[in-house]
Amino acid sequence: MKYKILKVGQGAARKRMLAWGLLPGTIVELIRVAPLGDPMELKVRGCEITIRATEWETLTVEPIAVDKKTCGKTCCK
Repeated sequence: MKYKILKVGQGAARKRMLAWGLLPGTIVELIRVAPLGDPMELKVRGCEITIRATEWETLTVEPIAVDKKTCGKTCCK
């Protein structure tokens, strides 16, 4: 699933997110989530990063619609 970052939280988590390239307007792809929900693996600007679920919750995101006919990935079918 792909998301567009609308807003980044506050405090130390904000600084870490910005350092990783998680800026407002950036498109991120959620690749996988651990069985218990933490950590989460994201693809950002061609790099894969792993973040905690609490860090993900500091982001305000909106899902991006994916055209299932042209995507071809198993997650979209």
